[in-house]
Amino acid sequence: MILWLTSIKEETIGSIELNTMTLVSKRITHAVMMLEAGVYIKTVSTRLGHKSIDITANTYLHMTAEHERNALKKFEEYLKK
Repeated sequence: MILWLTSIKEETIGSIELNTMTLVSKRITHAVMMLEAGVYIKTVSTRLGHKSIDITANTYLHMTAEHERNALKKFEEYLKK
């Protein structure tokens, strides 16, 4: 599922120390980073093996500073149309 994370070099995702992270921490990081990157929640949900996007949303889609910035940026862009 997220085995590809073990082959990513540290500099790819900043200062996160992958060798000291638990599998659960890697899974959470993977999911949150995909959501922050704008990956469709259904895609993330499927990738994580969840039966519904509700599980993904309730578990991983918490408001981060990045989510807040992206939401405001999208809203501002919408208002300019």
